[in-house]
Amino acid sequence: MPLGLRTARLAPDLLGTQEGLDSMETFLRQQLGDYTFLGGGRSDGKLRGEMCGMFFKTARFDLLDSGNFWLSNTPEQPGSHAWGEIFPRMVTWVKLRPRDGGPPFCWFNTHFDAWNRHARAESAKLLRDRILQIAGAMPCVVTGDFNAAPDSAPHRPLLASALHDVFRTAQPVATRQEGTVHFFTGWRGGRRMDWILASAHFQTIASEIDHMRGPGCYPSDHFPVTATLRASATPVLWHKTKVR
Repeated sequence: MPLGLRTARLAPDLLGTQEGLDSMETFLRQQLGDYTFLGGGRSDGKLRGEMCGMFFKTARFDLLDSGNFWLSNTPEQPGSHAWGEIFPRMVTWVKLRPRDGGPPFCWFNTHFDAWNRHARAESAKLLRDRILQIAGAMPCVVTGDFNAAPDSAPHRPLLASALHDVFRTAQPVATRQEGTVHFFTGWRGGRRMDWILASAHFQTIASEIDHMRGPGCYPSDHFPVTATLRASATPVLWHKTKVR
């Protein structure tokens, strides 16, 4: 099933993507007319390079603020990278207010370096600090391809900053079938490197890994992760996936 049709089937309130080029995100925007899109290319913060795209249902949320920062020693510099990263890595974030009267919250979407363990650890520390700076005491959700397994160097500092791993909360017993990276093969025994993290303001109702295959192939080399969270009695369906 193409990603646009799959998203329409799930109808998530919020959809985070990684590795989407401008042409890919434009296609998704055309397919998902009920959503507002935010994202910038990692090379210039505009259209060049892969994006950490964010889609939210226009009818459900008001946009309060948004921005990007780069996972480097100069986070405000578009295209910057450090710690041995081969490519620039970034975070796109939004502040949203539910139109049903629920509390405003922050959502951060990212994609960590694929090859450098030190870069991932430093990226997690920077992300943790920026979450505190941008979100403060607000409810917060983080989605992304972290290129690292649970209980890794990037995972631990983020959980230590009062976030919890939504999938592990919903599925407390780890199994060998919860890998998310599969290289278009459908293999489930890899690492669970795609996470949805949430602050204690959110109650986890459910979280799953979507193993559905399209008629021709898988839409991505990673399985999408989904979650339903509840904040102040308002359920919100989150969907995180990588675009390929």
